[in-house]
Amino acid sequence: MTAELRVSGVSEQSVDLLLWEELVASPEFLAWFLAEAEIPELGVLAAIERSVNTVNGESDLEIDLRGGSTTMTVLIENKIDAPLQPLQAARYRERAAAYVQQHRSNSALTVLVAPSAYFGDSETAWGSTAV
Repeated sequence: MTAELRVSGVSEQSVDLLLWEELVASPEFLAWFLAEAEIPELGVLAAIERSVNTVNGESDLEIDLRGGSTTMTVLIENKIDAPLQPLQAARYRERAAAYVQQHRSNSALTVLVAPSAYFGDSETAWGSTAV
């Protein structure tokens, strides 16, 4: 018999923390996530941070991947049911570009993690295939 599982009150923060935990705890999940987002695996997860605030907005999650002397930062926006904010994808891209310009990373990408209803013309605006 299959158990019936019920959860109420799932928030974006809940999903952020679930993603954070799985990206850290499961190399298989990290590899799957990167493959789904069409991001090359560089080697290891070097850092992960939730709710990163900058002058032009907040990233829900940011992960740094390191392989040798190469570092890539992936900025992740997570949506469940809140609308995309005006210019949100552009602000994420600006933060990603700033990380490269500031030599924090060799490259940076943005990813939107959301139900398929969020994707229309906005999918390409995030810089990576949505997960």
